[in-house]
Amino acid sequence: MGDYFKLENVYVETIEKAAEIIKWFNNHTLALGLFQKEQKSQTKKILALIRAVITRWTSHYLSVNRLLTLEQPLRSCVLKHRRELLVAAGKKAKQTETAKRIMRIVEDIDFWKLLTE
Repeated sequence: MGDYFKLENVYVETIEKAAEIIKWFNNHTLALGLFQKEQKSQTKKILALIRAVITRWTSHYLSVNRLLTLEQPLRSCVLKHRRELLVAAGKKAKQTETAKRIMRIVEDIDFWKLLTE
């Protein structure tokens, strides 16, 4: 698996973007709450975003699989709650830019396609 990631940079970048999304939402309580509310309204249940552990390859699979399962509620959350997510990010310019970058990734159809390959 490690050799595969060394050869395919586009896949490494995609997995890193997935990890960024998971980390950002898990680290921002307001954003996570909005996401969970969106999940509840769409699926009637709330699933946690799984953060991969670097030394456990199975956790990478589970992390990406869960993110794919939650694609629709996540994309809906970004679409419906853009302003609130920016507020959740914090007041500093760097925090706002990070939130915008995360939202761009979530909205990127190509990101989701690469994640399924």
